[in-house]
Amino acid sequence: MRTVCSHPVSPDRGRLTHSGINRSMDPVKLSRSGDTIATHQRVRESGCRCIIPEAVIVSAEYISNTGVVSSAEFDAFGPWIEVLRSPESVPRLYAGYPIDFEATRLVLKVPRNLSRRDAHPSMHLYDHILIVGDTELTVLSRTGGDRGDANFTESRIGFASIAAITDSVNLLDGILTVQTVDGQTHTVIYNGSSEKVIAGFIDQVREQIRRSRPAPLPTVRGASRPMTAIATLELDDLGKKDVSLVTSFRDLVRADAGLRLLAAHGRSIVASSGDALSQAAHLAYPATLHGIVVCANNDELQLLSRRDWIVRRGAPVVSRVRTVIPFHTLSGVTVAPHPQYQNVDVVTLVAGLATVVVVVPRDSLAERALVDFAPR
Repeated sequence: MRTVCSHPVSPDRGRLTHSGINRSMDPVKLSRSGDTIATHQRVRESGCRCIIPEAVIVSAEYISNTGVVSSAEFDAFGPWIEVLRSPESVPRLYAGYPIDFEATRLVLKVPRNLSRRDAHPSMHLYDHILIVGDTELTVLSRTGGDRGDANFTESRIGFASIAAITDSVNLLDGILTVQTVDGQTHTVIYNGSSEKVIAGFIDQVREQIRRSRPAPLPTVRGASRPMTAIATLELDDLGKKDVSLVTSFRDLVRADAGLRLLAAHGRSIVASSGDALSQAAHLAYPATLHGIVVCANNDELQLLSRRDWIVRRGAPVVSRVRTVIPFHTLSGVTVAPHPQYQNVDVVTLVAGLATVVVVVPRDSLAERALVDFAPR
């Protein structure tokens, strides 16, 4: 393969630069003569001193194998989750799947965890399609390879069977998990830059769960007892390092005026329950039990916490986890001592075959609030 530069050049401070460097260039032009720019390395080896934008670097092998240099799906690809509004916007892998856009409440396409420089038009670039209908959530998930051998699976989840929804974000690392009462877990990995889109998706699902819930609802002790006033949670009440938990709670309250605060605490240092060596190691590298905000409305329990309950590393913890548990799915609450730390309990919320594990200080207000949610 001969590597060439087909663009006109002009002098710029003693170097040659592409005259079109500041505008979008059509990669088709680079291959009309059968030659193509493959990499910066090959351009340097050819003796060309042009500065070439990353966006117009295309491999000759790719063009010869596929004959494709661009596509609408590829042009629009990025790390963000997008709302689909018409059949034309559906990624081609899922194009044959029947989606009634008039009847659905929300349709999202979730891109692969792939940098744009590693993507090309022949790839299937979207891992999931999320469809919020009237009675069920449909999840389409890519399987197999990323080209012609790719396929997808379909999961239909009745709203009444959803036991818990967990949205966990740590910087750009997002994980959405939907658990059902029959023990199934559906996980969607996404870029944290789309956190607000996922929050809107969760709110849509919550609304459909409320409409699909059975009647009458099971009696839940915690939902009927007097609840702490929201105004008691000031910005610094959980400590300066957990201000984000407070602001996340306030965001929830702005969207749901019926949400009531039950308990909250910030992070704290906990002691090892192990032998002398373990306790000495924890003196050198203390373990931190992270905080939680427990709140509820008449339909569901919500928890705000961190991705890891107990950590020993010194790096700042900036993750945020939101867990939603509909009351009608709760079937039990268990409490057990933590196997490694003193005065720490593991509270397990049971919803059919699904479980949500919460780690809290023993006899804390948060523990009592969670135990109160055990069905009668």
